Amino acid sequence: KNNPTTQTTTVGVNTSVQGDLRASDSMFRLLILDPNEQFQKSVRLSHREGKPFEIIDAQVNDSNLESMNVSVVPIQDKNGAAYELILIGETPANNGPIKGEVLLETNIPGEENVKLRIAGSVRKKT
Repeated sequence: KNNPTTQTTTVGVNTSVQGDLRASDSMFRLLILDPNEQFQKSVRLSHREGKPFEIIDAQVNDSNLESMNVSVVPIQDKNGAAYELILIGETPANNGPIKGEVLLETNIPGEENVKLRIAGSVRKKT
């Protein structure tokens, strides 16, 4: 008799993102931070074609740290075509995950609402 066999294969896929908004990183990667540590992490946003655009609003949402805030700073000499998003905060005294997202509102058609995840961990470094 013929015994059929089952095989499992893992396939990697490369994708390309379409749109005009470019980010230096897809998320705010805080990695491992000490308890009671102040932190700052930046992500640069720019227009693919170097055209000016506006970030109408930027805010931290669904965060487990009350201390996190985000500010938007235009990059000099880019004429409104690039911004630095600066996430600042302070870790709690106890160990655990850091999570949340930065919500952006832009005037780029089709990219009016953008989310960048925030991820990290509080753990005493050895």
